[in-house]
This record gives sequence, C-alpha cells and structure tokens, in this order.
Amino acid sequence: MWIYGLKNFCQDVEFMLNKPPGIFWKVTWCFTAPVALTIIFIIGIIDAESTVDPTLPDWASAVGWFLAALALVQIPLWFIVAVYRDPHIGFIKKLLSALKPAENWGPSDPVHNADWRAMKMAASKNKIPVNLASTVSAAYQNQSYKEDVF
Repeated sequence: MWIYGLKNFCQDVEFMLNKPPGIFWKVTWCFTAPVALTIIFIIGIIDAESTVDPTLPDWASAVGWFLAALALVQIPLWFIVAVYRDPHIGFIKKLLSALKPAENWGPSDPVHNADWRAMKMAASKNKIPVNLASTVSAAYQNQSYKEDVF
C-alpha cells in the first residue's frame, strides 16, 4: 500500500467494484492494519521466549524458527533480486525501477485491460473518471466476443 499508493489502490478497487471505497477502508488499509500487524509482530517477537515449550527437542524449535525466518525473508529477498535483475545502470535507477509496476501490469482480459488503462490515463490527467461499466457490459454482450473467449 505504501509503495503502490492509496490513490492507485482505490482507483483499482473502484474499477473492480464500480464504486469508490469509503473512508473506513482507506483508513484501515493505510493505518489500522499496518499498525495492528506491526504490534502483533513485535509482541510475537518479545513473547517468543515465553511460548517455547521445554518438552520440545531443540531441532523442533530450530525448525519453527527456520520456517518463521523463511516467511519473513521473502519480501526483502525478492526485492533484492528485482533490483539486481533490472537492466538500468546505477543503483538509484535500479532501485526506483524496481518500485514501479511492469509495463504489462494490469488485468489479463484485453477488454478490461483497455478500460483499466483508459481509467488510469484519465485519472493521471486529472479528468473526471469515466464510468466504464457500460463499456465492459457492452463488450460482454457482443456475441462474437463470448464465442472467442468461452
């Protein structure tokens, strides 16, 4: 959320649901959920020593810590891989490029993708978003389109 941005995320949700998300969801996505997850994570680390079962063998405890570490290392690991594989020259350019979505990012359905890109372009130009529901429903009512897809 913090990298992709609340504005982009809300535009995507509005595109999918055909109505904008309310203030409750915006506050939850930006503040409540990250704060709650951070608190849970910190308490889990602090309280980890008291939850160790002395009857478990050391190898079982080690496996548990290994699995926890394996889950936690995924995001930084794949971020490093994305930065390393980026074709740009210079660390800052690689870093900034890794934080941007790929050119082909978007809905896989060609009709939805075209509508989604039009919505994003209209939003980037600060125009009033176009109601795309009629465009999408018209595309699905086209019999030849149904035959091609289904």
